[in-house]
Amino acid sequence: DNNCDGQVDEAPDYDNDGFGDVSCGGTDCNDGNPGAHPGATEICADGLDNNCDTHIDETGCVVLAAGESCTNPIELNVNVGDSYSGSLMGYTGDVYSACFGPGSEDQVFHFELLTPAPVLLNTQASEPGVNFALNSGATCLDAQNLDCTGAQQVRSWNLGPGSYYLLVNRGGSATGYVDFSIG
Repeated sequence: DNNCDGQVDEAPDYDNDGFGDVSCGGTDCNDGNPGAHPGATEICADGLDNNCDTHIDETGCVVLAAGESCTNPIELNVNVGDSYSGSLMGYTGDVYSACFGPGSEDQVFHFELLTPAPVLLNTQASEPGVNFALNSGATCLDAQNLDCTGAQQVRSWNLGPGSYYLLVNRGGSATGYVDFSIG
């Protein structure tokens, strides 16, 4: 018991999903992702071994709706003047972000900018608990985090050409909407 907690050298659980890191004697094959652990639902086409059975995307995996994973984001085919508006209801907790942790109800959006443009995000909710992360890069979670905030507010950025992911999180029982525009 090296840390004096009464447990004999248990494996650390870095993602707080209840399963210790396999490299330290635990059973969690991906201790940086709380959605990957023994007994988790295997998600199709995400390239991960979600249930830690050494198989990736095996028969019986679950297909998620658009926006419910980084591999299947809601594609915003945006040009200057385009916008998106949607409800905060119906989100599920399946994408882990350093901005809002495991188990959060979230939605993933992706857009490409060919030219520099101002981007406006407006979140309105019935109560506090709406958070968002704006990432740039080739993948959703490995991208550079450009903004991470928890607030019901309007945010704007002047973005250069590139690939961007917007993760919107609906914590608690907040209801409302998200408006997103390129303009």
